[in-house]
Amino acid sequence: MILSIKTKISLMFGITVALILTGIYFYLNPKLHDITYNNLKGRIQKHAKLVNTIISETVIHTENINRIIKLAGKNSGFRITVIGTDGRILAESNIDDIESMENHLQRVEIQDAINNGYGESIRFSTTLKQKMLYYAIPLNTGRFKGFIRIAMPLSEINSILGTVSNALFFSLLVAFFMSLIISLVVSGIISNPIKKLSLTAKQIAQGNLGSRIIHYSSDEIGELARTFNFMAGQIEARIEEITNNESKLKAILAGMFDGVMVVDNNGDIVFINKSLEKLFNVKNATGKKTVETIRNMEIYELTKEVLSLKREFVSKEIYTDTGESRILAVHASAVSRNGVVTGAVLIFHDITELRRLESIRKDFVANVSHELRTPVSNIKGYAETLAGGAINDKKHALEFSRIILTESDRLIALINDLLDLSRIESGNFTPEFRPCSIKELVFKTLPQVKKDAENKSIKLNVNIPDNVPMLKADANSIVQVLFNIIDNAIKYSHKGSIDITVSADKEFVRTSIKDTGIGIPENEIERIFERFYRVDKARSREAGGTGLGLSIVKHIILSHHGKISVESEPGRGSTFSFTLPVA
Repeated sequence: MILSIKTKISLMFGITVALILTGIYFYLNPKLHDITYNNLKGRIQKHAKLVNTIISETVIHTENINRIIKLAGKNSGFRITVIGTDGRILAESNIDDIESMENHLQRVEIQDAINNGYGESIRFSTTLKQKMLYYAIPLNTGRFKGFIRIAMPLSEINSILGTVSNALFFSLLVAFFMSLIISLVVSGIISNPIKKLSLTAKQIAQGNLGSRIIHYSSDEIGELARTFNFMAGQIEARIEEITNNESKLKAILAGMFDGVMVVDNNGDIVFINKSLEKLFNVKNATGKKTVETIRNMEIYELTKEVLSLKREFVSKEIYTDTGESRILAVHASAVSRNGVVTGAVLIFHDITELRRLESIRKDFVANVSHELRTPVSNIKGYAETLAGGAINDKKHALEFSRIILTESDRLIALINDLLDLSRIESGNFTPEFRPCSIKELVFKTLPQVKKDAENKSIKLNVNIPDNVPMLKADANSIVQVLFNIIDNAIKYSHKGSIDITVSADKEFVRTSIKDTGIGIPENEIERIFERFYRVDKARSREAGGTGLGLSIVKHIILSHHGKISVESEPGRGSTFSFTLPVA
């Protein structure tokens, strides 16, 4: 049972007062008894002297003594006895038959009066059958000699003493209850501000940070209230600052492209951002174990290693397969306080594209080296042959010179294509979008390929309606696209025809170039736009292709916000189609 401070103060005050009043009672009660007893005895003494005086001054004959004694006893309430010097009873206030009474000469009080001038005793009265208090003094008036004895029942004395004790007890009891009431009022005055303080503290703990103690005194409790209000204001400011910082941090972490995960010292997930949820396709991961949410043992072991403080920072590349294969660079660092690990932060950086680009770069360097080596080697070989004396052989010298020229043209074409591709991929290529006619661009391209087509008996057919809308494009770039596609179609065809068809809708203009060449196997269609990729490498080199034309075409179309596609069947030709937005 929890006691309130008001109850505690009242209880302590009540117990203290009760102990003090009990002590007072046990101290005063005997004192009051003594005082009361002494007062009664003094009254008896005074009454005895008064009776002595009355008898001395008024009694002349013995027969009058009994009448005076009965009257005095009736008025005073005491038992009065007059005893002669021989112990015989001369008068008695309470008994009429004095002749039958015993001789009182040997009574203790009479003997003390004879010896000391007064005597007193407490004893049982055989005449009245009860304990009595006796007080006796000598009677010596000249006419009469003997003793005057005043007696009072002990029960009356005890009754008076009991009344005194009861009066004292009830007085102290009233004082106790009054002090208890006062203690309740005082404890209420003391505890009410503390109760307000407690209530305000609860409101602040429940989130009502604006709660304050409004009314307070100027004493110590008032000072405590002012200090509490100041503390509450500081707490509100700090919590608001922490909340703002937390909101900013969460916004930053949530908006990060990289995945972020925070775990506690038990490995339970405390925070996970949307990028990581999307990366591993998980939801409601907070509070779960890492191994339960992200089912990857490498990540679990990495987290475990950091939490065990084997290493404070760990970085590792991890391969995952969550629907598609990915390469992640995971950086894990421990969070510790006073040397004790309280959790860990893991950053997941998707480097799949980076690794792919690195692989492409390596392949590109290898392919460029390979592509350059062949014409350079041929040029060097034939040049060395000419320098070795073949220049004097006019027939061979002319043939070797033609080969050197062809290989030089091939090398220049390769370098030009590389420069174009590099310019496009580096972001330095910015198309100059202007309205232009696809029909005009097609007819501008045809003269560049007409001679090669005629040499191979290939017919160029153009089917472009007059009402085709204008394009929003860079004219020179689209001419380069048309040239590369048509040039490829001619190179990989022996004879037949190439059909150039244009159609349009409200948003795009579609251009299709269909040939009757060797075609492309289905499993290689997706790769033909890669740099230096050739379906038939030997034939491509014979035809003088660099392997970069279609890669350039794809980048140009994409920079125009268009699309390019291929349909092909080996032995029956291919159809290249691309779409461009209308102006």
